Amino acid sequence: MIKELAKKIDKTLAIALVSWIILFIYFYVYFFGHLQFLEQYQLLLYTDDYIGGLFSRPGGLSDFIGRFITQFCYARLTGAIVVALLFIATLLSSAKVIEYFTGRICSVRALALPTLLLIFLFNEYAQMSFVVAITLAQSLFLCNTLFKGKWGYSIFLFTGTIIGYWLIGPASMVYLLLSIGDVIFKRKNDRRMVTCCIAAALLFIVIFLSFRLLPYRLHTMIWGVDYIRYSAEIPLVMYGCLAIPIVILIEAHYTERYRSKIEALWGWSIGFIVCGGIVALNYIGASQSEQFKQMDYWVRCGRWDKVIKTAEKGPKSQLALVYTNLALGMEGQLINRVGQFPQLGTRGLLNDWKRDCITAIPLAEVWYRMGNMNTGLRYTMEAMEANTDFEKSGRALERMAEINLINGDYVVCKKYCHILLDSWFYKKKAEKMLAMIEKPETIDQHPEYGYMRRVRYEGDFIFNKYKFHPEEAIKHLGMQNAENRLARDYYVVWMQMAQNEKRVIQDDEQVR
Repeated sequence: MIKELAKKIDKTLAIALVSWIILFIYFYVYFFGHLQFLEQYQLLLYTDDYIGGLFSRPGGLSDFIGRFITQFCYARLTGAIVVALLFIATLLSSAKVIEYFTGRICSVRALALPTLLLIFLFNEYAQMSFVVAITLAQSLFLCNTLFKGKWGYSIFLFTGTIIGYWLIGPASMVYLLLSIGDVIFKRKNDRRMVTCCIAAALLFIVIFLSFRLLPYRLHTMIWGVDYIRYSAEIPLVMYGCLAIPIVILIEAHYTERYRSKIEALWGWSIGFIVCGGIVALNYIGASQSEQFKQMDYWVRCGRWDKVIKTAEKGPKSQLALVYTNLALGMEGQLINRVGQFPQLGTRGLLNDWKRDCITAIPLAEVWYRMGNMNTGLRYTMEAMEANTDFEKSGRALERMAEINLINGDYVVCKKYCHILLDSWFYKKKAEKMLAMIEKPETIDQHPEYGYMRRVRYEGDFIFNKYKFHPEEAIKHLGMQNAENRLARDYYVVWMQMAQNEKRVIQDDEQVR
């Protein structure tokens, strides 16, 4: 008995370890940009008000754990480690559920749900809380199987359904469906079936009361407040994630004479899902958005050489081209190498702003690096306020604090820094900026902040994109300070793309 149990544990741990290594390599090598993208549009604060706000709506626990995990994506290594562990937890809970219903240890079926959840995570609006919620729902059911007595089972089912909805959100329906399947196919108890029906009725009552008492739509109450940042469009893969437990229950009630056919069907189905997942992984790794997200990570780290190396494969979108040209400018290679990359005219220097959180970040970065602090501040604020779930952005708040530090608006800088002090990964940077405020001379000595103070605008003027052309702003930045090489290179390339080389020569003579 003990030897058999040891073999089961060894087999499970071996599969979990191999799976974690595969996931870690993928997250670290290919998916790091996407994980950082998910992290930069949230800010987990360790304050009573913030955490209390999370738990004041359905799915608070899964949302908190999801944000806790997501914050580690600030760093490439920690993000890959923690997210891979989350998916291993999902894999193990799925394997235990399948083992309970079918008696199969480490069944290949267990790969279905983690694969679908990984594909769900490809969505730009996906939240880690959905992965956490599905994992907790399966774990809650496994706890339910431990109760053999009538009253203990009923009490746990009622409390698990009601409190489970409030803690993990609508994913508690997975727990309820698995419990119903347990009663029908495993326990075969009519009285407990009545208990499950009562629990289902309680769940719908709780959902309706939440809809009436909270400022959310019924659609949001059913599909989760924080499972996806843009809940108006539910990805199809979410339906698949919720359907997997139902398929397992349907398969579990077949008799042994059909077992071989069902095993074959499941084998083919899992094969298609895994192959489709591999194809999706390769596609996402080479897609336009993923290339941009990888560049965005390197821009955030200030690794301009990595941005150029990524771009040498060929910029696949306008936003990727904007970062490519910015990296060339920061490395002093813009004028010499701009022709080596496919260009989109001046739109490859400054991208179009579509009034969303994605296109505002590159614009803010380019204007900031050229010294137009206020315009960089404006687009950084737009990136945070255009967030589809109305959450604050840690990256945006950090940049807003930096710009106000450079501009000398220390009161505003302190306001943003005190918010960041309640986080983990932004706390250290906030403490450094607060220390600089106490000794302003250290700001001028800082390699980045001191340079930005020297090249920023020295006077005020009205900046309107409908009346004031961007090349004029870039020209003023380059002419007022010869040290601002980035702005001068941008202006030369801009006028070349606009086929106005004569004006470039005239303006260059004025500077000299």
